[in-house]
Amino acid sequence: MNNYIYDNILTHITAGNNVRYFLQPCDVYEFFKQSRVRKVPDYQRPYSWSQKNVDELLFDIEKVANDERESWFLGPVFSTKQQLYDDVSQVLDGQQRITTIQLILVEASIIKNRIQNLNLSNNQNLEQQLQSLITKCNESTFYYDNQSNLQIKFETENTIIDLFKNYIEKFIGANSKNYNEKVKEFEDEAKRLAAKGSPTANNLIEARETISKFLSQNFILQDTIKGVEDLIKFLTALLHKCWLIEVPIIEANASIQIFESLNNRGKSLTLSDKLRYKCLINCADDNYRDKLMYEWKDIYKGLDLLTQGKNSFFKNEEDFFKVFFNTINKKSISREGKFIQVFEDEYLKKLSKSNDPDFGIKKFIEDVLKIIDFYENVLLNSLSLKNKFVAKFISQNKEQHKVRALLQLVKKGLNFSDNSRFLLFDIILKYYDDDQHYILVQSIYSFCKVVFVYECLKLKKSQEIRNDFLGIVFDTNNNNITLMQYISDNDKTFSTNVVNTNNVLMTNDNNEASFIIYYYCYLNEYNSLIYANETQYKFEQLEHFFPAKWETNWKGSNFSKLDINQFLSDLEKKGNFSSYCSNLFKNPDNIPHIFNEIRQKETLELLKNDSKQKDTLLQFIGNKWVLHASHNISASNKSFEDKIKKYKTKDEIQLPINSNKAGIGFDSYNRFGYKEIILRSLIIIDGIFGSFKSEWDNNN
Repeated sequence: MNNYIYDNILTHITAGNNVRYFLQPCDVYEFFKQSRVRKVPDYQRPYSWSQKNVDELLFDIEKVANDERESWFLGPVFSTKQQLYDDVSQVLDGQQRITTIQLILVEASIIKNRIQNLNLSNNQNLEQQLQSLITKCNESTFYYDNQSNLQIKFETENTIIDLFKNYIEKFIGANSKNYNEKVKEFEDEAKRLAAKGSPTANNLIEARETISKFLSQNFILQDTIKGVEDLIKFLTALLHKCWLIEVPIIEANASIQIFESLNNRGKSLTLSDKLRYKCLINCADDNYRDKLMYEWKDIYKGLDLLTQGKNSFFKNEEDFFKVFFNTINKKSISREGKFIQVFEDEYLKKLSKSNDPDFGIKKFIEDVLKIIDFYENVLLNSLSLKNKFVAKFISQNKEQHKVRALLQLVKKGLNFSDNSRFLLFDIILKYYDDDQHYILVQSIYSFCKVVFVYECLKLKKSQEIRNDFLGIVFDTNNNNITLMQYISDNDKTFSTNVVNTNNVLMTNDNNEASFIIYYYCYLNEYNSLIYANETQYKFEQLEHFFPAKWETNWKGSNFSKLDINQFLSDLEKKGNFSSYCSNLFKNPDNIPHIFNEIRQKETLELLKNDSKQKDTLLQFIGNKWVLHASHNISASNKSFEDKIKKYKTKDEIQLPINSNKAGIGFDSYNRFGYKEIILRSLIIIDGIFGSFKSEWDNNN
């Protein structure tokens, strides 16, 4: 067998005719002992393990400790090491596992000190075993240099390297008295880093907490001796019975081909990892490949930000790329293999140029980062004065305020319409450039119209709506027209009329109801979407003003279907309702049509002992406000008089706002019952229909 291939990839030494390769199995303790420092290269993705990943690793170690398994293989770890005795070894793959193991080693090494009233004076053998294992834990996590300075054995990415070192240094010698204080110091420091844009810091907090909870529950026991015995078994399993195979590679780039081969033979990699390796393995320019690694780190960092907590626009990285490739394909696809094929067809093949063989890869990276940048720096900063996109517009004629309000509306649309993301991705790729901000804003305003029509007016299944949105992406690209032109060319589809009213009148989906209220506010009082602070909009809640648990404080406001029908009949007889709804009732024939739609609803009356009141009058849009979360919680289900006191303030979010020009703010009511719900519902719909065909910058 020709050893030339191995010699150019694997680290080795040659003496005469004998070649010694360094590839070898080792336990966890040996792995950290073999190199003074294990380092994650700067271009690698941040630490991103979830609680589930950490739990699974702990569970595997526990099985070995309980003799349910003889040992456990942690998998291969690819590293670079030019010479046998190099002090620093870079970890090319396996850093997620290694980071987590480091956290376990640190937390496990101080468990003994956290056990109160532990006395091992009569158990010297137990004491020696435990101390030997704790020493090995410490030797695997830190060492002291020639100047007696503490140095860490494992260097994480640059953004948290100091945090990780401080964590290890502070926790050495932690005990039952100061442990919680040290935890708080670490978490406060990590949260500060997270606030500056380090998603890894948050992941470290969660992983450390999961590990600490596991160790405390399993080893800090009333029977302290049993706790120590179990801890010895656990540490022995971790350090000496969990093993891996280190594959030391001479050049980092060689690992790309190895990963590709492993993937083809069934190794489970994420879609984003596969795309990264496809980019790297097809990259022709070695100099660009170095830059490409860092660009992928920017992608990972951005996606981490957009998939966490209240910033969560996507479930995970896979979700982002599925939306991306459906948009590029312009037709619905769901299989992972098809996503990879679209990447190869649309970027590697179609965009390949002889003068720059890496043009397609560069365009792919540019497109992905463009979308991430829009979400991160435009949508996440919609109310911030640091939003550079908003600053492009004229402030004197209120353009900036209208753009900020529009971005709030877009976020609400995305919150309940996953399918609409195909259309938004397409808009971003086309128009998110320095000189196209006006057409971009007009396009996302048109985007909101499409969401309203397809998600609120039309009752369709999700798959049908998915195809509708992708169909619009296909048509606008195929005909080279803007979304605004598409809506104009399909006037019949985008006409709002009384036939659709019932679908907007009532919705059991709170996220959809919030979007409808935001849409009404943007069209009629856009300032209501930007007057409060950003935190209030982020944590607002939808309130059913007449509560679902009506029997508690609203029993005297009970109504029947007969009451509703009589009220509608009285309105018809008076014939002056058009003064409230000038747009909806321009045609007198619309009045009986809409009222009959309400009458024909199967369930309108209040249901006893029903916390949801699905399909009742309480689900009408007129019974819903968007409100400050804490006020909403404290006022929940209280009487009208008690509620209205909470919401009279003008300083905190309430949509629509008080003194609403249509007379549907809180200060417009002395009582609130079924009549007000019906009237307010129709006025909200009328306000949307009347301004539906307006442009983004000529709303009130």
